[in-house]
Amino acid sequence: MEVFLKYLYLISIISGIVICGYIFLHDPSHTSETELVNSLFYWYFPLVFGIGGSLTLNVQQEMRLTHENAWRTLMNSTSSKLMIRRMISLPLLAFIGFIPHYTLLKFVDLENKYLSLFAALTGLIWMFLLLYFFFIQIWPSL
Repeated sequence: MEVFLKYLYLISIISGIVICGYIFLHDPSHTSETELVNSLFYWYFPLVFGIGGSLTLNVQQEMRLTHENAWRTLMNSTSSKLMIRRMISLPLLAFIGFIPHYTLLKFVDLENKYLSLFAALTGLIWMFLLLYFFFIQIWPSL
């Protein structure tokens, strides 16, 4: 199951990057700002789903080995995979909001094989709410 989820997250990340590249590199001068903002949902959510699920899956695997909690595993891990992900994900915490992923890992059984999928969907809902709040409440002119 973990192999299937790993490929699902990888496909999601790749599709998000490809869609983003297509939207922003394919004649952006003839695309209005409103269309660019509306197209955010086509590439941003697959990217958040893939990154969040992949990161949660890796932290979950490392937690099984070290028997530490999620935050401590992410901060203290010597695994090269997690060190690279830490360099990428920690600056993005404020922007993407991976907080539900790590909070979820603290309270849920680590042996659950669907944990990373549940965390990715939780992060996706969290990001939808944050984007909704931003576009409707903070910047409604977009």
